Amino acid sequence: MEWSGNIGAFLADDRLLANLIAVHAALLALLVVSFFVRQVVQRGGQRFLSWFGFSWLRGVTEEATGAARQVVYWATLAAMAASIVGGIVYHFAGRDIRLDGAALWNKHFTADDAFGLGVVFGELCGVAIATWVACQLVRRLRYRLEAYAQPLLPAGVE
Repeated sequence: MEWSGNIGAFLADDRLLANLIAVHAALLALLVVSFFVRQVVQRGGQRFLSWFGFSWLRGVTEEATGAARQVVYWATLAAMAASIVGGIVYHFAGRDIRLDGAALWNKHFTADDAFGLGVVFGELCGVAIATWVACQLVRRLRYRLEAYAQPLLPAGVE
């Protein structure tokens, strides 16, 4: 009876619940990042072929894309396993994510840090918008630039 009481007390611990939520949040973040990296790898290979039109590179590109997807898969799996092991070690070391997070927040995060974080986020949004505008501009000007450059090329080069 004592054995089941110990397990019940262990599972009813609020510290365990908080640490489990933190580990699950880390796992979710890893999964989301992995999904986006996998999409970039998949679409990057397809776009490479469509941009340059080298049909002879199709097999090589598909093989490289498949290998990169396997690397992303195994790296994600290893990172998730490391997160789980880290969460277990963290919990059995007697740590509490709520207390450690609050101490870190109160000790190291000041109002100036929050302002700086906001500025960096604003700059990141500005860079993303500028990149999108530049891509749209290149897309529109690509054919005009190609028509301009075509007569400048030596004969036989296309």
